[in-house]
Amino acid sequence: MLPVRNYGLDLLRILLCLTVVIFHYRGCKDCGGSVAVDGFFVLSGFLAVRSSGAEGGGIGNYYRKKAWRLLPVMIVAWAIGNAILFFEGRPVPAWPGIKLLVIAPTLALAQMMENASVWFIGCIVAFLALFPWLRRCYGKKLFMWVLAASVLFALVRSGMRPFAVNESGGLYYQVTFRLWQFLLGMWCASWNMERWKISWRWFWIGAGAAWLLASSMIRWRGIGALNYSFPGYVVSSGIFALCIASLWSVRLPSLSRPVLKWVGIGAGMTYALFLFHIPVKLGMDVMFRMMREVWKVDFREEEFPVLFWGIALCISSVLAYFIYQYVEVRWVGRKLKKESEARHDVPERAGENETEEIFRKR
Repeated sequence: MLPVRNYGLDLLRILLCLTVVIFHYRGCKDCGGSVAVDGFFVLSGFLAVRSSGAEGGGIGNYYRKKAWRLLPVMIVAWAIGNAILFFEGRPVPAWPGIKLLVIAPTLALAQMMENASVWFIGCIVAFLALFPWLRRCYGKKLFMWVLAASVLFALVRSGMRPFAVNESGGLYYQVTFRLWQFLLGMWCASWNMERWKISWRWFWIGAGAAWLLASSMIRWRGIGALNYSFPGYVVSSGIFALCIASLWSVRLPSLSRPVLKWVGIGAGMTYALFLFHIPVKLGMDVMFRMMREVWKVDFREEEFPVLFWGIALCISSVLAYFIYQYVEVRWVGRKLKKESEARHDVPERAGENETEEIFRKR
């Protein structure tokens, strides 16, 4: 049986995240890295199925774990984003009552991360929330009907709006495509790629890498053939699905334990990195604006863009590392581990007490 963890998928996850981050830093002007988002949703569906086989405890336990996994980091991002918005002088959503308990942080995240990132996080959270119910029909004819219906719905929607834009209609258009990409990722988890010749599997791994590289090099205005259209989404999602399933089924070259450790850390950091990379950019904009006003240092992003992106990426990576280590691993991870150990320890202790009771009666 293949392990749940696969460092090939970890490396792919890191590359996809970095492509999206650089895509956002460059302002969508010169590259088409949005194709990486296709890979993210397919990979999310695939990993959701693979990891569910190692988890137990029912739907309630699933939601509790996902809440602990996603919400603490999101709350930290919301707090930092609010601080940046405050120093930048932009209005921050207030907390007038219980009604805005959910709306206020959502508005803050929307201001902090912009629409392009908010819909991504929203889709991921929504699909993961739906996953326990989708898992129930997984492997049955019903699942294939749901997948086919989502594809047809996306096709009809693409006829109504051929290209995505950053407004409510465009974001809705995006969701219609992301849902079936998530479902496609779930489906490709059942593909028995071990039956394919090893050369074909390496071909699809190379095709996925080449597709990601090509999308990163092509200009955004010419990306319609690769993305933002129904044929583009179909081709892109299919390539990533075959690449991911192939990566899972091949035996990759062994790596040293320290390298594997850092690959795992890098993959674990991707969630925090995605949440924090835009707030860091906003913070740098505020800092350079203050430098121009106070110290009269005339430094502008458009003059040294690569330097600006590099500094922002380094700061975002360091911040994501500490958030991952001290929030996700040391706090949330240890808490969940203790709870799991406590649950497994209860039956054992109960058995010990029953044995002691029997000997006492004897």
